[in-house]
Amino acid sequence: MKRTKLAVFVLALVVLLVTAGLVFAAGGKEAGTAAKGNVPKRVGYVVNYSMHEWYQNLMKGMKERAAQLGIQLEIIDANLDMAKQVSAAEDLMAKGVDVLILSPVEQKGAEPILRKAEAEGIPVVIEASAVEGMKTLVAICDYDCGFKGGVETAKYFKANMSGKARILAVDL
Repeated sequence: MKRTKLAVFVLALVVLLVTAGLVFAAGGKEAGTAAKGNVPKRVGYVVNYSMHEWYQNLMKGMKERAAQLGIQLEIIDANLDMAKQVSAAEDLMAKGVDVLILSPVEQKGAEPILRKAEAEGIPVVIEASAVEGMKTLVAICDYDCGFKGGVETAKYFKANMSGKARILAVDL
């Protein structure tokens, strides 16, 4: 089950970084700030809650991949505070990021960030939660992941616990 989880994290990360590059190439800022081949040089990511294991794994993979591609990646944690997320996104835009990646704390609260970025010609990649006015969303299908997790858990219980187990589900 850990291999499946890791594969999902790696796939999501690769999709996120590749999408950021494609968004930039498709019509963000001009190539003056980009490396050869329209790869963004500076990417800003405002994560909604970095303490969650999902985001810890995502950020670890993003840092590794950004280093491989020569991308300067700056990550700021909003810590579930919408005002902090808006401020962080504005700071990253002021610093001249080529692409902004955003895991919204609140969908409605992220709309002004999209409008400001669009006005400044900065492509935005939204992660996980759709936001009105977005052009690019990278997300997993929660239902499919939950279903697959349930199937793998059932296989484990059947193989290791004679099919009997007491389960407590705790979520964020």
